[in-house]
Amino acid sequence: MKYVALPFDATQYLAKLPELADELPPGAREFATDPHHYDFSSAYSVKDLKLAGIDYADQGETVDVVLRFAHSPFSHAAPLEIRYQDVLTFSVEVGEKQPEIVRLGTLALDEILPHEHGCSHEIGFHAGSVFVVCRDLTAAWQPSE
Repeated sequence: MKYVALPFDATQYLAKLPELADELPPGAREFATDPHHYDFSSAYSVKDLKLAGIDYADQGETVDVVLRFAHSPFSHAAPLEIRYQDVLTFSVEVGEKQPEIVRLGTLALDEILPHEHGCSHEIGFHAGSVFVVCRDLTAAWQPSE
């Protein structure tokens, strides 16, 4: 990540975000600048979410990817779903199993940056990462079941 220091320091990114926000596509801008996003005490913070599923759709000329995140009922209001439109790059780096962390582990922090294709979204977990370059993204907290 360029500005975020894992595991839990988004200070530099948050200082730079007002400058970067105008260069982000609309959905990415809305998600990155949401005041709850990096507020660890908020029920709508991304911290500690767990990747629950990945859906991939080849639209012929474009590829869309959906990441579904499970929430902890103790710290989140709902599960999160992020939809990436017109994906150029998608990669997952899976860490080795560790005693208390299984493969990716929980989400530590993420960083959304402008990119010539639209935006990049790097998601840092405690033992791995996900990296996406796409035209835009939409993030929505889903109703709990």
